[in-house]
Amino acid sequence: MGTHNQSIKFENRGPPRVGNNKHFNNIRWIKKYLKSCEDNEASFLQIRDWLNSNTRYGITSGALANVLGYHESFEKIEERYFTEDGKNKKETTWRLVE
Repeated sequence: MGTHNQSIKFENRGPPRVGNNKHFNNIRWIKKYLKSCEDNEASFLQIRDWLNSNTRYGITSGALANVLGYHESFEKIEERYFTEDGKNKKETTWRLVE
């Protein structure tokens, strides 16, 4: 087991672990869900609801937006604006790119 990183001088620290960030598991779950969808596509709300139902801690809307928007495995294919109960809403559809 390694030591606490702050107890080591900066110059002597090893390189950061690439790809082991807080969204790594979320990306895996999103890919798994989109592979099970028709045409590898789903709306933002469908993805969020599935993650919140099928993972231990779920995901917030903001975190999901960051993962979908910045990760190269996901592509926004449609943005639809509509009014529901007097409120303006936006629905985005995302596709898995492999």
